[in-house]
Amino acid sequence: MKYTKIGVPVLTDVTIEAKAYSLLSRYDSKLLEQPVRIPIPLLLNYLKKDFNLEIIATSLGTRGSHRILGKTVLSKNLICFDKDLIHNETLFNFTAAHEIGHWLLHRSKKKEISSFQKDFAIDLTQAEKKSSLKTTTRSIIPFRADYGGGLQKRGRIRLGRK
Repeated sequence: MKYTKIGVPVLTDVTIEAKAYSLLSRYDSKLLEQPVRIPIPLLLNYLKKDFNLEIIATSLGTRGSHRILGKTVLSKNLICFDKDLIHNETLFNFTAAHEIGHWLLHRSKKKEISSFQKDFAIDLTQAEKKSSLKTTTRSIIPFRADYGGGLQKRGRIRLGRK
């Protein structure tokens, strides 16, 4: 596997989609049967309960002139959200999907394989056989961690209320 200068694994679109698929199928496989909105708050509760993910709402400050809306601290198994997101469901869902993507995709930062990575180990040969993964990266364009780490997909998986 290739890594960036700061130790973050470089993942292919197929790997990103397969990891998102694995997480969602463990959470609720019915979500993968047809295009539906992912119940992000319930998914967070699942991750908190089953993977001891700590979730905190707090003021995260700014970076330059931009307000920080979310932060993932892998070493502490922690996702933080700006406390004001409670007033904006759409922005909360987007930010939560983004941070879940970081948490899911970058657990092996610094080239360490965690027990979480073993839980979500995937056989890419099998994953590529799934119909959604046979297409080219241009026909299904999974968003990277910046857009929910595969939890949001154009035309397949949407965030928010049903």
